[in-house]
Amino acid sequence: MRRLLLLATLALAASGCVYTRSSAVPSSTASGLAPQSVGAVQVRATAAPEGARELGFVEANGTGLAELPDIVEEFRQRVAGLGGNYAQVDRIATKFEMQTQTYTYTCGKSTCTGTRAVEVSTTSILGRAFLIEKSTATRSAP
Repeated sequence: MRRLLLLATLALAASGCVYTRSSAVPSSTASGLAPQSVGAVQVRATAAPEGARELGFVEANGTGLAELPDIVEEFRQRVAGLGGNYAQVDRIATKFEMQTQTYTYTCGKSTCTGTRAVEVSTTSILGRAFLIEKSTATRSAP
């Protein structure tokens, strides 16, 4: 079993089966906001500051060998797309699923196809997007 898991991991790495994706459900307060710079988005696991305006729910996933920093970056981009500059992480979870993978190999003078079960992980970040308005004093400063 350990050998099969190692072979599956190597096969996934070789096939480039690593990707991130995200989705968002904007609230009515998010409509009409321009996207923010991704670099302006703070990602925290603490409650949003007082006065922050909630813009919607965000989820980002990474499958295969995706690493947490890549998933956080996907999460950050989705928050920025909603017009937010603050992301609150509510939950991080990883699940493992067995999937069937098709592969080819040389058998004699032809190519054969086989299938094998591989364990694939999916890590999800669930949270909310917020907009923290700059204070009036900051806006009026020269």
